[in-house]
Amino acid sequence: MKVKHSLRLMRIIALFFLMTFMVLVFSSLSFSLDIGNPKVFKDGNLNEFEIKAFMLEKIIHFVDWPETTNIDNTSRPFVIGVFGKTPFKEQLEIIYTEQRVKDKTVDVRTISNIEEISGCHVLFISRAAKPRLPKIIKYVREKAILTVGDTKGFCKWGVHITLFLQRENIEFNINESEIQASGLIPNYRLFKHAAKIEFPLRDRK
Repeated sequence: MKVKHSLRLMRIIALFFLMTFMVLVFSSLSFSLDIGNPKVFKDGNLNEFEIKAFMLEKIIHFVDWPETTNIDNTSRPFVIGVFGKTPFKEQLEIIYTEQRVKDKTVDVRTISNIEEISGCHVLFISRAAKPRLPKIIKYVREKAILTVGDTKGFCKWGVHITLFLQRENIEFNINESEIQASGLIPNYRLFKHAAKIEFPLRDRK
């Protein structure tokens, strides 16, 4: 039990130093993280999901939500939903233990049913949820809920942003038409630094 606690503490400390370092990196808004050696995901202190969680935390700061979402009501939490089984939720919980979004506390929730999505500001869709992706996208389309996936190609189905491992970098794609249709207001620099801007396959059911 002590060993497990120590490992978790080490990961928190490592993530803290990464976040401190990346504040400088993100001042130039370069969203491509040079990992250097792909073995960092296996043998290092940080894994793919930890780095993706950190990238998502930074990306959120470059998106504005419309007033209709009561985003200015600081008495209610900023809700990040995680759909599908994934280690990603644990990494988000570590980041948002003290971090705030839009001056709001952050509630990281497990989402199991489509109906639970409505209370989210951000919905992370894991690769495990891929079989339900068409129904998820149909439900959130044109709603002010930022959808983020970790599987390359999800943007083609209507997911707003996809984080993915490309050789030794974590990169991201943006579905420009869908994110604009949602009513969300992304900073133009998100489009500038995206690996690719994709459009949905409208004939998907």
